[in-house]
Amino acid sequence: MPPLSRWFIKAGFVSLGLALVFELLQLRPADTLTQLPDVAIHLAAIHLLTVGWLLQVIIGVAFWMFPRHPTSPPRGDARYGWWAFGLLNAGLLLRLVGEPWRLGFSGPAWPLVAAGLFQLSGVASALTLLWPRIRATGS
Repeated sequence: MPPLSRWFIKAGFVSLGLALVFELLQLRPADTLTQLPDVAIHLAAIHLLTVGWLLQVIIGVAFWMFPRHPTSPPRGDARYGWWAFGLLNAGLLLRLVGEPWRLGFSGPAWPLVAAGLFQLSGVASALTLLWPRIRATGS
């Protein structure tokens, strides 16, 4: 398994664990962390599950398992994958900070906008890496 795939999959498992911790935070006593609304915690957990766990595992497995290029390098330019990894996770971290800040403390919207742009750029980078490997067979 290539290192990029391992990093994506490991980060996915970390995100899964964090999502479960965030969901458990909603069971806290009513007088604990009163500024932090349950909706912010739940949205962070959902984002960890969808982008952090699901998307990263999909990208990691796709990079590893999709058909190889007939020319070298067989998996394409891994720099696009590393950019995707960095941008997705930077966006995820910004989202995890920005969501509770915005909803619980009336913070600014820019962390959420930046998080969305980072994640969109990360997906575009992953598509740039993987798209050429999607091809018809037998033609």
